[in-house]
Amino acid sequence: GMAAGNIVQLTIGSNLIGIGKYAFNNCVNIKDVQLGNGLNSLEDYAFANCRNLNTVSMDFNTNLPMLGAYAFSNCEQLQSFEVPTLLEAIGDFCFQNCSSLKSIKLTDKGVSYGLRRIGYKAFENCSSLERLDLPGSYDGAEDQKGDNVFHLSTVRGCISLKSISTPSQRLRFVSDAPDADFPGGDND
Repeated sequence: GMAAGNIVQLTIGSNLIGIGKYAFNNCVNIKDVQLGNGLNSLEDYAFANCRNLNTVSMDFNTNLPMLGAYAFSNCEQLQSFEVPTLLEAIGDFCFQNCSSLKSIKLTDKGVSYGLRRIGYKAFENCSSLERLDLPGSYDGAEDQKGDNVFHLSTVRGCISLKSISTPSQRLRFVSDAPDADFPGGDND
């Protein structure tokens, strides 16, 4: 059969429900991925190191609860990403080193999103990312005192980031890393 390494365009039909760990890791020729709306798991490193992956699209109502750890790490050409409304968690280091990622859509006005957790350093070194708009469902992590916090290490190395917004009145932005190089977030 054809080696996975030769795939340029990948379309996952609606009958495929899972993409396993390392499924397309290091498939450097993949440029375009379309995920079917039957997908309910996308595991760790699923598309990691797909260095020419440019676009990933999926239906906004895909019932995908989580993006695995490192799922899109080192996808240096990935331009943008829209999470499905039912997504609850973005895994640790999920988009780490996605240096061309200009926008990640986590929320939309008037639409209810389910995102509750953003993993450790999920967007680290996304050096083209300009803004991060958190949905109302997202209350951050609890610190020792039970306060809701957003750890700025999540966006460490995001040197183009100009704003982080949240409708939450409870969420506090905290530096948990001595080298956090984003000056601060705003609640609006």
